[in-house]
Amino acid sequence: MHTQALATTGRGEEWSAHTLELLGDACALAGRWNGRVGAWVLSGPGDPVPDLSELAAHGCDAVCLLRNDRFRSWDSGAVAAALTAHVAPECRAIFLPGPARGEE
Repeated sequence: MHTQALATTGRGEEWSAHTLELLGDACALAGRWNGRVGAWVLSGPGDPVPDLSELAAHGCDAVCLLRNDRFRSWDSGAVAAALTAHVAPECRAIFLPGPARGEE
């Protein structure tokens, strides 16, 4: 994967609009490099995951599904550790959701 994005859910059991927007940006950049797009999905064990085909429809080529109790709520340390451990060696750009001010 030349670009990777963190996929998050919105209210309910659907992908957030921000996730789909980030995938579009990741696809545009990966296309310049003739590269592929990957997504990380972080979930608690047994928690439902929205339809992965929707990520594919927005340009995602591969998904890394990671499950851990710490992913049931936002935990910056757990997220950073998970992404660091599972970033593709050829990855040149990472897309993460955040508010307009760039704060967590």
